[in-house]
Amino acid sequence: MMKKFITLALIIGTTTFIQAQSNLVFNQVLNFNIGNRESVTVPEGKVWKLESGISQGDVLISSINQEYGNNLDSSNMDAYALQTYNMPMWLGQGTTLTLINGSDNFLSILEFNVVPISSSGSGGSVGGVSADGFIVNGLIDLDFSYVNNNGTIGGSVDMGSLIVPEGKIWKIVNSNFNGSTNSGDIPGSGFGGNVYVNNYLVTGEEKPIYLAAGTYQVFGVPAASGGGGTYYYTVKVGGIEYNTN
Repeated sequence: MMKKFITLALIIGTTTFIQAQSNLVFNQVLNFNIGNRESVTVPEGKVWKLESGISQGDVLISSINQEYGNNLDSSNMDAYALQTYNMPMWLGQGTTLTLINGSDNFLSILEFNVVPISSSGSGGSVGGVSADGFIVNGLIDLDFSYVNNNGTIGGSVDMGSLIVPEGKIWKIVNSNFNGSTNSGDIPGSGFGGNVYVNNYLVTGEEKPIYLAAGTYQVFGVPAASGGGGTYYYTVKVGGIEYNTN
């Protein structure tokens, strides 16, 4: 356990030094999955803010050629499920995440450019949103419904799609799944379940996730199982919409 905290302290310390000489300017939202024994590395001139992640396996963190402090050599480190790390996690350029002994590693990342102070101006927001924060545009409050007539509870249900407009970023911070045999039941009076946006779980400790402009599928997975009758599923998704410029 001590090794994990040393790892995080080194990463945070390295990033803090970078910020002392440069500004971090928002570049893009990254949502992707890496498989077993696959790695992903923070590109040169970038800083990643890992907002949330789900690992079906353990993750190794390593970084090489650090200008200050010690390298994080994954061969000498213990691997942990990504959920055990405190989020968000700042990762400097050259830092690598590698999934071992698992099948999937879903990541939601904010990527920033490292811009020298001399070229970024006093506002610190060249070509994007500064690291100080996004500009809030409004709140997200979406409702989805589905009628299951096949008499069987279980499996993943496609509840519909959500669309993040161009020039916007969505931060999904809460969701709710409710299943019932009565279409008039209020949320929470039937059986619960999980909500996914694409492959990203948005219920539980893995949220929040950030979504770039585009179309995403919303899925509900009932916690109950069984059969016999008609079932009504409802999903609520909430969050915050930001402007990207």
